[in-house]
Amino acid sequence: MTEDFHTIITGCNDGQICIWDYSPDDDSLTPRSLLFGHSLAVLCLANGKQQGDIMHFVSSSESG
Repeated sequence: MTEDFHTIITGCNDGQICIWDYSPDDDSLTPRSLLFGHSLAVLCLANGKQQGDIMHFVSSSESG
């Protein structure tokens, strides 16, 4: 979850990463983006540097 508590990033066993918008008012999740960047399972996701309204994150998979 990002520092502003409005975005959640999840990784899957098939290598996909999903970015979700979270609404704390009604406790709902809405998918924003589905990313295809890894060919094996996503092992780690971490927040990166945030510059203004641009959010960066880092991911790694079983293949490195």
